[in-house]
Amino acid sequence: MTDYASQGKTRVFNVVDLNNCYTHQSYYTALSRSASAAGTIILQGFDTRKITGGASGALRQEFRDLEILDEISKLTYDGLLPQSVQGDRRNLLIASYREVKGESYIPPFAHSAIHWSKIDPYVVVNIDTGMLEPTISNLPDKASAPTKRVVSASAVQGVETAKRIKSSRDGDMPQSQGGNEPRGTQWKDNSCAYDVIVTIFYNVWNDDSRSWMGWFNSLNEGCLGALANGLKGYQQGRYNL
Repeated sequence: MTDYASQGKTRVFNVVDLNNCYTHQSYYTALSRSASAAGTIILQGFDTRKITGGASGALRQEFRDLEILDEISKLTYDGLLPQSVQGDRRNLLIASYREVKGESYIPPFAHSAIHWSKIDPYVVVNIDTGMLEPTISNLPDKASAPTKRVVSASAVQGVETAKRIKSSRDGDMPQSQGGNEPRGTQWKDNSCAYDVIVTIFYNVWNDDSRSWMGWFNSLNEGCLGALANGLKGYQQGRYNL
């Protein structure tokens, strides 16, 4: 059984061949199927560099976010979270908490491998622009830190990715240079799940809009019929996606 096929399973006796795993994700998936350490059998040696080579910038930032959210959850449970900490989305909640605690604050149980500093800043989502931005002010200097402000490669990568995402969102319907890229929705307020569904429906409907208009109405006039009318309105330039 491959690591992919084993996802979601719990095995009392879990025999694993880590030597054939290519990434640390595969190691995690294979080993976490075990019901106990005693029931885990590793057949042969494995490459330790797969799990000690360092995580990507995005993954390290995810771990940082989770450490802060974990502390917020504990304080909420204990009734100790300051009332000024508010947010209906994770980035807003984290920003509110860090505003109270200060940018230099690091949860005490966070592993040192994911600590942030001036040379490896915490990357946040700008609430106004939606852009990822490294924060480098009010952070403690490391002994080896240069006096010049330097943003880590992982942070720069995150910002550049955000710039590309933002660039693709400018305008209603971005298209590839070849003009053959399927049309899709414009992201807004964490609309990702809806974007996927609407994009699929639109591109299916657009292949033969007259036939699909009839099918959508016959299947469910209240929902799919309304969606079809909206897609037709977009095609006529009366709406946007």
